[in-house]
Amino acid sequence: MWASRDSSDSVRFEIGGKNANATGGWRGMRYYRLYFFDRYGGHIDHFREFEAEEDTAALAIAERWSDGQVMELWNRERRLKRWDSLASHAG
Repeated sequence: MWASRDSSDSVRFEIGGKNANATGGWRGMRYYRLYFFDRYGGHIDHFREFEAEEDTAALAIAERWSDGQVMELWNRERRLKRWDSLASHAG
């Protein structure tokens, strides 16, 4: 862990590759998990983990990985979107 001061004279911490300011707000990449569901049983078939700067970027990444399966995109305990069918991916 290291600390530094920026031009606004606030303290910034580096902890394990993540940035935090002195008030406890985290900056940097967010962690996401994209779940792919089995077409027939509805159970989780597999998932992909990735990081993105914001929800909009994460949604764009998830759209590119779409293969027609039902998918759900999560950021920790927060579900961002569910794609229910191939028709949801079109357009």
